[in-house]
Amino acid sequence: MLTYIVAGGWSMFIVIGFSLVLLFAAVRFFLKASPDRLAFVRAMTAAQVFCIVGGVATNLTAALWGVVREQDKTGVFHLDWLLQGFGEAITPAGLGFPLLAVTWLLVAIGVRRAHDVAL
Repeated sequence: MLTYIVAGGWSMFIVIGFSLVLLFAAVRFFLKASPDRLAFVRAMTAAQVFCIVGGVATNLTAALWGVVREQDKTGVFHLDWLLQGFGEAITPAGLGFPLLAVTWLLVAIGVRRAHDVAL
């Protein structure tokens, strides 16, 4: 997992930080649902999605720039570098979106519990 985080670069720390805040907020909503808590989770979800997309875009830019810069120096196009760069570039999405899914699973259960007093 540490290799995966390192591959994603600095944007992974932002994604992890936002994910921890979101998971904490989702657990709080799960335990005691309220409109204010749901509004916070919704707003943080938008922020998290923007961070994920921004992280992927930044990583793609760095990967493409590195391949082109090396091609300018040597005249050789490294397809393997490009493919590895793409793989590393999408790691913020690979970590952030599943954690968003867990967050919203907790919110969905919290909503269900709030509407069903028998639970």
